Amino acid sequence: MGSSLHPRDVLQAEEAIRALEAAYDDAWNRGDVDALIACFTSDALIVDPRGGVTRGHEDIRRLLSPMLGPRGGGSRHSSEIVRVEFVTPEVALVDGRAHITGLPEEQNAKGLVHRFTDVLAWRDGRWKIAHIRACPLEPDMPG
Repeated sequence: MGSSLHPRDVLQAEEAIRALEAAYDDAWNRGDVDALIACFTSDALIVDPRGGVTRGHEDIRRLLSPMLGPRGGGSRHSSEIVRVEFVTPEVALVDGRAHITGLPEEQNAKGLVHRFTDVLAWRDGRWKIAHIRACPLEPDMPG
């Protein structure tokens, strides 16, 4: 992407990043773990809302698979993107809130909400999620 981003390039990059976040939601909602894993770099890291750390495609697959499809109770994931910032032309930060509903063990009818920061990396000609840092769950957080 070069050493600096022209404002037009920033808009295009932000659109691509928002599309990646939407693809993540779509893959989750379809229960398609392969499409979900394709959103990540091979060495991606997830810090879950409880502080657990998961690294790499296979471990991420083991972490997320139980929440998807019939085993996941038909859970739904929706990312509310608050802001996209570029650290470098190849690294971006996405701040947002994840809304998850329909998990089998879910006690709160409103669902679970947590804030997150995703670190995205430009790899092989496209944006991918390198890190997800999920803040502790806040089920009573106002909308």
